[in-house]
Amino acid sequence: MTTWNEVSRPSGPWVHRAVTDDLAVILESARSADVLLVRLDGARVHTLEELFREYVREFSFPEYFGWNWAAFDECMKELDDQPARAYLTIITRAEQVLSAEPDELPTYLRQLEDIGRRWAGAFALGPEWGGGEVPFHTILVEGD
Repeated sequence: MTTWNEVSRPSGPWVHRAVTDDLAVILESARSADVLLVRLDGARVHTLEELFREYVREFSFPEYFGWNWAAFDECMKELDDQPARAYLTIITRAEQVLSAEPDELPTYLRQLEDIGRRWAGAFALGPEWGGGEVPFHTILVEGD
């Protein structure tokens, strides 16, 4: 069971698995917290291009985004246009993520852990980022 306490602190792990029942409590807690909440539907991201397209849209990546893992890593570790004290990405129907390109899934999960680690180690950020370590978690919700 994934809890709000796990996804609201800067420490890892930064990628969590959950079931639909866990989601309601987490969403309720997120509503009252100062968190940038992004929801993605795994049914919309069967390919790497579709995955990048959703992140470009949801995280407002710059026009020069390179549509590769290095560019994804760079853009997710910057987020200058979307400063927040905490970030939480919830991916429903996670079992469908990259289902058309399953060899890319381990890289994606590794990227998410690296991104969470980077934000957790952030320091001297401005007040719009909470002034220091920033929680950055992703929850993969399977089913429904």
